[in-house]
Amino acid sequence: MNSTCTCGAAIPDGAEFCPLCGRPLSEEARQAEAERDKAAIELSRRRAAGEEPQSRPIGFGNPVALRSSYLAGLLAAFLSSLPLLNFLCFVWYPATGFLSVYLYRRRTGESPTPREGARLGAMTGVLTSVISLVIGALNSLVSEGDFADVFRRQIKQMAVQEELQRDMLEQIENPTAVALIVLTILAMTLIATLGFSTAGGALGAKVLEDDRPPSSQ
Repeated sequence: MNSTCTCGAAIPDGAEFCPLCGRPLSEEARQAEAERDKAAIELSRRRAAGEEPQSRPIGFGNPVALRSSYLAGLLAAFLSSLPLLNFLCFVWYPATGFLSVYLYRRRTGESPTPREGARLGAMTGVLTSVISLVIGALNSLVSEGDFADVFRRQIKQMAVQEELQRDMLEQIENPTAVALIVLTILAMTLIATLGFSTAGGALGAKVLEDDRPPSSQ
């Protein structure tokens, strides 16, 4: 094997492909590349003939992506609703973003790019927020009453001065203040969920992507 490729790049010992242009350097590498090219041509022919439809872009209009994100989001919402475990949401959210990419790959056989993985993670984050909101609302209505009652109990348990506690309780009596508190909490939760889940999806796509050598130019 020559120490220099025809493109002029230096070839490391044992390399099967040129690190610059991707040209195969061994008979095994040439055969593997020929097989990949043949499979790609056959796939293009089948798609052109309508035998295998083009996969839809990753988004809520893609049933497989939606199903994968929903299952991952359902798991994240369930774990976050459990006592004590809900404090580990910074672990569940990235992990379930990662899981949505894994499920998508299992169902389609495709390897999403990091950008597509981030999109899957973002979908998981949105669905996690919606499911968590429904679970929280049902739990509040069934076992704890309205939001104002929840805030009153939490304020009374806070280790603050009595005067400050009284002022906070007075603010809770204002429906506008309660609405602002709820909206602020929802916005912060959505931002955190989206951020962690998106990062987990992008990381999942990067970690799970196929270890393919560079294609020849």
